[in-house]
Amino acid sequence: MKESLAMKIIIAGTALLFGLSAFIAVSEDKGMTEDTAIIIEEQATSLTEGTEDEEKVTMTSANEEELWINLNTADETEFEKLDGIGTYIAVEIVKYRQSNGDFRNREEIKNVNGIGEGLYLKIKDNIYVENPVYETTTELSTTREPTTTAEPTEAVTTTEPYTIIIEYPLDLNTATKEELMTLPYVGEAEAEAIIDLRNRIGVYSHVYELLYVEELEQKEVAEIIEFVTVSK
Repeated sequence: MKESLAMKIIIAGTALLFGLSAFIAVSEDKGMTEDTAIIIEEQATSLTEGTEDEEKVTMTSANEEELWINLNTADETEFEKLDGIGTYIAVEIVKYRQSNGDFRNREEIKNVNGIGEGLYLKIKDNIYVENPVYETTTELSTTREPTTTAEPTEAVTTTEPYTIIIEYPLDLNTATKEELMTLPYVGEAEAEAIIDLRNRIGVYSHVYELLYVEELEQKEVAEIIEFVTVSK
């Protein structure tokens, strides 16, 4: 096995220190001053310590590998490594996969209870699905008038795909249940509770009033407020 350059330098520095001790002993007989010997020893020690620091940095960089999780093979423990994913949501991800089969693409994780658009944006760069499949599932019905023919015909109905774009931060005083469900930790029950509190107090005056929603924990609210606001 080849030695790394850093290890070679450490060995050389150690050898230098041992050789230095013998050199100092001989130099004392030849009249070398004690200060000069100390300076040389400090330089050798600095060389060795600097090399050790360099190796520590290299080892640290190697340990800080990028988190990259396969949605169809990971277990709860691996999912908990993702930013914003706790034990509850990790279990929900696995339960969803067991009930619905493998994830077809990484965007499908937004169907898991507790994962909305906000949380998805935080973890999307750390998750993947092998050979992802995308299908058009949302359609908009449009009606086309019949053309003039010898006999009357019925109107022809066609379907065209459309995309719903949600902009953040969401206004807590106007957001719909569907929009609120795109927030981290917010499922159907949490979204309904947020709207119910809004109806009871009139309007939200501050985002921290989400702490009054019994379905949400304090740590969850701390992340949700990054994606919401209140109209003045």
